[in-house]
Amino acid sequence: KDSARFSAATLITSFLAILIIRVFHPPVNVLSWDVLGYYLYLPSIFIYNDLGIKDLGLYEQLISTYGASSTLYQVVGTPDGGHLFRYSMGMAILYLPFFLLAHLIALLSGFPADGLSLPYQYTMSAGGLIYTILGLILLRKVLKTFFSDGIVALILIALVFGTNYLIIASIDGLMPHNILFTAYALILWLTIRWHRHYKTRDAVLLGLVMGLTTLSRPTEIICLLIPVLWNIHDIRRWKEKWEVLKVRRKQVYLAAGAFVLAGLPQIIYWKVQTGQILFYSYGNPGEGFELLWPYTLKVLFSFRKGWLLYTPIILFAIAGFFFMRRSGKAYLIALASFAILNIYLVSSWSCWYYAGSFSQRALVQSYPIMAVAMGFAVDGIRRSGFGLRIMALTAGILFILLNLFQSWQYSVGIIDGSRMTARYYFNVFGTTSVDSPDKSLLLVERSAETYEFLPDDLSGYRRTVIGTLDFEEAEEGKAQYYVTEPVHSGNLALRLDSTLQFSPTIQASFRDITDTYYGWIRASAWVFPLEGFGSDPVHLVVTFQYKGKNYKYRTASSHREVYQVEPGRWNKLHLEYMTPEVRTSRDKLLVYMWLQGKQPVVVDDVMVEAFVPEE
Repeated sequence: KDSARFSAATLITSFLAILIIRVFHPPVNVLSWDVLGYYLYLPSIFIYNDLGIKDLGLYEQLISTYGASSTLYQVVGTPDGGHLFRYSMGMAILYLPFFLLAHLIALLSGFPADGLSLPYQYTMSAGGLIYTILGLILLRKVLKTFFSDGIVALILIALVFGTNYLIIASIDGLMPHNILFTAYALILWLTIRWHRHYKTRDAVLLGLVMGLTTLSRPTEIICLLIPVLWNIHDIRRWKEKWEVLKVRRKQVYLAAGAFVLAGLPQIIYWKVQTGQILFYSYGNPGEGFELLWPYTLKVLFSFRKGWLLYTPIILFAIAGFFFMRRSGKAYLIALASFAILNIYLVSSWSCWYYAGSFSQRALVQSYPIMAVAMGFAVDGIRRSGFGLRIMALTAGILFILLNLFQSWQYSVGIIDGSRMTARYYFNVFGTTSVDSPDKSLLLVERSAETYEFLPDDLSGYRRTVIGTLDFEEAEEGKAQYYVTEPVHSGNLALRLDSTLQFSPTIQASFRDITDTYYGWIRASAWVFPLEGFGSDPVHLVVTFQYKGKNYKYRTASSHREVYQVEPGRWNKLHLEYMTPEVRTSRDKLLVYMWLQGKQPVVVDDVMVEAFVPEE
């Protein structure tokens, strides 16, 4: 028992620190944004009996009431016009015990039993903390398999206080990264146990846990590399492992069956909702995998969200893979293969900065693997010369202090979760407050709202006209749609009706619009309804396209009260629009008019302007 006292004390201290931070950040709106997307399966099944999302307005009202999200991006359309939840249901299964407890408390306490009232917020947050302590306990057991108690204590200190795990576990504990941290610690522990005892129970549990991990985030399927490549480092070990798998093939089949069983609910859900057993629900063309051109250097080193810049103690884990060549060969291929492929997949996603977070949140779930590698680094350094030990200890202490201070800066808003730049980083480095002029050094703030508005002061922007449609020259084969009455200016205007619902399009590639990372678009058009619209409006459409598919699609629609569109007179539609974070500089801006219904309308003088910051 004495041999475990340091790591046990460190474990308790670490969890108490996480708990204290959580107390100072009450969980009043933790079921929001991405977490809401993972969670919505539960209220839809147990409260609203609407897993098929027949009543979309119900969810829109729910998020509006609690301010849980600016839009219902957590729900996507299906090919037949239906809807389903965007994220797979693995996290919902892991949330389930705490949701049921929360629902019972809400029913007994008089709070709204709607899935988002305070009993759900607090109980679900407590569930995140329970997963956190389980993850740390499991990680300690894994590390004790390889290292002395002192080294285990050091690794726990480095991991909890030297990385962005501290912020994720304490403030964002319901995000998948925190809970999957626990899943990976369990995968490591079950892998070790199975290779030690070859028990059927461990094999089945391993398959089930890996299945739930993959069901939570499909890219986590790479967790299979850990048990498959465990204990392999040369040809002889490959052959021995193959023989073990053949002898234990019944256990292998049971583990594979458990893996598939974990994913079966999702397959059934997709089949019922879409007719497909596999459905790609990330249908926004503005984001996706760039497997041939990953953003690895940005993920690792950028001031915006560089992992090694904001979490430099991970350098010890990277060094650990080199130390493993001498003292941890049996595990090197499994853990290094996972780490390399994981970094590659994370950095291949087009939104490589993963929205608001401190450092790279998408890598947090891999920290149990990195912790093992870090342990080999610490053990190797311990056996090295005095000079290297002193340098490593000094660097480790400085990295931990830096992480603690910058985590505090992030929690009070000095370090921004997605808009950091090099100039801003150095201006606020080591400071306890930030001035308004410094904020101007951040990347531009992008709104998640449907409607955006140009800055009041445009003195720092360069205005250019991207294109106009004055309809003074009739398109070939469509002369009958060009009218002389009414016209807003010139001699001709374009009549849209049930036989011609779309106007010509103004197009420009992103790189032709701006020479920086963003720009503002202002589009306007004049419309003259010949009759009332009813429920079928005319739209001024502004969108970007990646490989011919729309993203950040916005419209100025005649039915909006702000435009006060009336038949029998000219009315102006206008839309202000910030360019999105494009997939490629070749992505195109498209602006055109669309008549959604059948009542005829005349359009004229469509104009598209760009306002580019002078930088």
